[in-house]
Amino acid sequence: MGALRFLNNLKLSFKIGGGFVVVLLLSLAIGAMGIFSIFQLSEQTKITQSTTDLTQQLQAASSAGQAFLRDLDPDKGAKASEEIAQLTADVKQTIQTMQANGRITTDFEETLAQAEALNQQFESVLESVNVQQSALNELLATSDDLVFAGDTVQLEVTRTMRIADQMDKDANAELLEADKAGRIVAELQKLALTLQNDFQLAYNSSNDELMSNVVINAAKAGKEIEKLQGITLQHLDSSIVDKLAEINNALIQQMQEMMETDDFTKIYTLRADIRDSISQLNKTTRFVTGLTYRSIDDARGLQEEASQRRDQLEKIANSANNLSRYALATTNQVLGYLRPGSGIKAEAVDAQMAGLMEEAKNFAARASDMGKIGEEGARMVDYITSARANFATMAEATANKDAQLTAFIAQSAKVQSGIGTIASDEAKKVAAQSDVAMMTIATTVGICVLIGAALAIALSIAITVPTKRLNSIMARLADGDLDVEVKGTQRKDEIGEMSRTVQVFRDNALERLALRREQEEAQQQNLKKQQQVESLIADFREKSQMLLNAVNTSMQEMGSTANAMADTARATTEETTMAQSSSNEAASNVQMVSSAAEELSSSIEEIARQVSAATNVVQKATDGAHQSNARITELATATNKIGEVITLIQAIAEQTNLLALNATIEAARAGEAGKGFAVVAAEVKELANQTSKATEEISGQISAIQSSTGEAVDTISGITQTMDEVSQYTNAIATAVEQQGAATTEISRNVQEAAAGSANVNQNMSRVAESVQQTSAASSQVLSSSAEVIEKAEQLRHEVDEFLSAVAKAG
Repeated sequence: MGALRFLNNLKLSFKIGGGFVVVLLLSLAIGAMGIFSIFQLSEQTKITQSTTDLTQQLQAASSAGQAFLRDLDPDKGAKASEEIAQLTADVKQTIQTMQANGRITTDFEETLAQAEALNQQFESVLESVNVQQSALNELLATSDDLVFAGDTVQLEVTRTMRIADQMDKDANAELLEADKAGRIVAELQKLALTLQNDFQLAYNSSNDELMSNVVINAAKAGKEIEKLQGITLQHLDSSIVDKLAEINNALIQQMQEMMETDDFTKIYTLRADIRDSISQLNKTTRFVTGLTYRSIDDARGLQEEASQRRDQLEKIANSANNLSRYALATTNQVLGYLRPGSGIKAEAVDAQMAGLMEEAKNFAARASDMGKIGEEGARMVDYITSARANFATMAEATANKDAQLTAFIAQSAKVQSGIGTIASDEAKKVAAQSDVAMMTIATTVGICVLIGAALAIALSIAITVPTKRLNSIMARLADGDLDVEVKGTQRKDEIGEMSRTVQVFRDNALERLALRREQEEAQQQNLKKQQQVESLIADFREKSQMLLNAVNTSMQEMGSTANAMADTARATTEETTMAQSSSNEAASNVQMVSSAAEELSSSIEEIARQVSAATNVVQKATDGAHQSNARITELATATNKIGEVITLIQAIAEQTNLLALNATIEAARAGEAGKGFAVVAAEVKELANQTSKATEEISGQISAIQSSTGEAVDTISGITQTMDEVSQYTNAIATAVEQQGAATTEISRNVQEAAAGSANVNQNMSRVAESVQQTSAASSQVLSSSAEVIEKAEQLRHEVDEFLSAVAKAG
């Protein structure tokens, strides 16, 4: 109890600080024992770690060596060499550490000698592998060059053969298209000649059935032209075919217009246009025929050239394929030689390369005049010579590497066995030292934990129990329980000070409770008086506001009515003024119209006399124009008959030209057997062309005469029509002048009556204006009075509000 009383009177800072010091001392004791045990263990651990590092380095060196031997990568070889050298250095470092701790190092020195021998043997293997790999890389590079050269030859041969094939295919396609175009053009020429003959006959005989046949044949020609537009030839420009289609479409449209119209002048013009369109259709068709012949000749030349080139390339391609197969077999044999356990000897590979060399020389000789193919053949001979030399170097290095690799593997096993034994012994020693250190540390920790637990229980009793009691007392005071007893006021620590402070809080709470009760009673009495005063003020304010609002509303309504009256009066005044002005202006205008109407009546009588004389002159001019039109029409009919004779001659020439074209196409199909017939057909065609040209020149002269005649017909016809229209207009003017005279007389009488009515309207509008002005003055007086009453009511409302507010504040 004495110790507990002593703890109660100590300050909290001494209690907590003392406990922390005790815990710190216990921690120092545990740390000191741990450091001592760990120091002893660390010395052994360093040696064990060195042996463990040796084992890991040995594994790293073995893995690096195996990785290098799997694929003989130079980078992996350098990595393996570094790992083996690092293993030797680690063994030397471990020996120095053990010597510093007074340990025996006999086993480690033997292992060091074995590691140094392993390093020397690996360097020998690495040197042989590098020589082998260098020769192999050269061989593979040469093999890639050889394959590339072979691929280049194959690609060049294939490309050239494709060009030849495409040339042959294009030539065949061009021949087919040209033949198709020839048939279409032959049909077009036949249709063009038929159109020319049928139109001539229809024109001479005015036969509607023949004219319908012309339209049908023109439509057929259009379909043939559409077929020709779908054909592509070297010398056949699409613009020419489009022009042919345009001519035929114009011909069809002209035929339709001629069949639909009854105007003789327009029919005459359309007939001339149709003949021109048929002539252009024939001429353009002959030109397209010549282009078709040129395309046929060019296609045959390309076909013969492609056939010769393909025969030559097929021989080169067969030789190149044989060389490629031989090279592939040689490459497979070299790879088989490098594969372990294949059984392929170096002598067999060299013999295969000698055979490949002989085949390459033969190919180079055959392709020496083939440009790029011959150049690649010569390079292949050089590549194969270099490959044979590289393979001899690689075979020698491979034999040396195999012997050195056997010795390296045996030495690696010895090093691994020595390091493994050392690592096992050192692991056992460090395990024993670790057990001793763990036992020492565990004992020290157990003692310190017991001491700390006893100290924690004592501090809890000295601090926690009184704190909980004081907390309970403050909770009851917070709930309003002022009868609670405060204990612990006699303690000398912080808890005693807190208990005394709580006692003061309880006493003050009792005094505040009594004072609050007195204030509440006085406040209730003042509240009742204030509510009575506010009720009286509110009643008075409500009644006075209702009366003032009613007065204000009535005066606002009166003001609105006065404004409406004033607006109405102003609008009426404006309308009356405008009406009076309009009436005055109308009266003035009526007087002016009356005077003008009398003058207009006199002028119309003079105009009627002049129009009658003009009508007689126009009638005489119209009769003369009709007689001129009849004479010119007879002249046009005579020139048309001359043109029909020329058209017949031209149709015969076109038919002859068509027969020569068909003969030429058949001769081209017959080949050599049709050459003689083709010469005769060409002569006939030339004669027909000359005849056609002569008739075209004559036709051109006749067309010029017809064109001039047609223009004269059109001019006289226009004059006749114009004179007819003038005659109609003069008759109409004469009739209108008579009607205008009667209307003018009636207008003059009505205008005089309107002038008298306008004067009466002016007098009535003046009296209305005076009445409106009187109404406007009265409404302005009412508006002014209502505004003054509203202003006085607003002043009264303000005075009442100020009075009531003052009374409320005083209350």
